[in-house]
Amino acid sequence: NTPHWATLCCGLVASVVAGLFPIGVLAEVTSMGTLLAFALVCGGVVMLRHSKPDLPRPFLVPFSPYVPILGVFLAIGQIGFLPWTAWVRMIAWLLLGAVMWGFYGNNVTEPDGVYTRVD
Repeated sequence: NTPHWATLCCGLVASVVAGLFPIGVLAEVTSMGTLLAFALVCGGVVMLRHSKPDLPRPFLVPFSPYVPILGVFLAIGQIGFLPWTAWVRMIAWLLLGAVMWGFYGNNVTEPDGVYTRVD
């Protein structure tokens, strides 16, 4: 049950992208994407711990909410020092992802009972 087709497709796409774009461009976009994801996770930790304090927590965050808030500010601060071309590329990737989700991901139904929703 290994996802061999997904692994093959992702490897193929990564190979094509790596062959078409300079390493500096890929590094900038990767840095921005990683920092954006980190800021979103830190913000999500603060929001969930405030809005759902009784939810079971599999891990503890030291000095919460100060450490996650500091993480958000530091990540966004580092994003601010990336060149404007990285911003344009990141916005293009985000728009492409939103379009893909709109046409495909939004219409795919989840099997009943596979996921448990936390309200």
